[in-house]
Amino acid sequence: MKKLLTLTALILICLNICAQEIEKAIKTIEVIGIAEQQVIPDEIYLQITLREYKKGGQKISMSLIEKELIDLVEKLRLPTANLKVENFYGRDWHSRRRKNDDLFASKSFRLLVNSVAKLNSLTEMIDSQAIQTINISHYDYSEITKFRADLKVEAIKAAKKKADDLLMAVGEELGVAVKVTEIEEDLLPQRKLSRTEDYSNMELLKSEDKYESDIDFKTIQLKASIKVVFAIR
Repeated sequence: MKKLLTLTALILICLNICAQEIEKAIKTIEVIGIAEQQVIPDEIYLQITLREYKKGGQKISMSLIEKELIDLVEKLRLPTANLKVENFYGRDWHSRRRKNDDLFASKSFRLLVNSVAKLNSLTEMIDSQAIQTINISHYDYSEITKFRADLKVEAIKAAKKKADDLLMAVGEELGVAVKVTEIEEDLLPQRKLSRTEDYSNMELLKSEDKYESDIDFKTIQLKASIKVVFAIR
């Protein structure tokens, strides 16, 4: 029994020594590679709230207002599937009289446009009296998945170059990658917007001199960071 315990102890000591020797033999370098790219969002989500109103003593119904909005979306050459209903509201529900037109409805829509130019055209052509509010709720980039993968590859390449440059300075050679760890990044930050613009006085905007804006949507920074451990030859 004592011989068995002694043999086991010797084996454990040998394994520990071997592990230490292997650890000493494998020299490593740890670096972080970063890749960045600026893109212009091509998915801009608008929240549009339209309301019924009176014109010449007659109420303009929500059905007519909604039809005009759909026609406008088609004129802008946007898929009608880009337009969705978000909510429905009613005004004067409790204080209405016997006449049906004492109740004025409001309806909220979400519209996906792919450029600021489409947004400009929309605000110029939409029925200004029907507009209650219009704002950008959030934005996105359609090829974010592809960019996510591409940036990670570029980040690994950057890590390899950094490690190679550092080792070259001390006369060492870069070996194989021992460990690769992704550092979580918000690749498309601040996509949510909360500000609401009130365009109830749209006629004032339309009455101004025509101006064709060539200002595009603000660019956003995509970023990927990868930590890589390389062996040193």
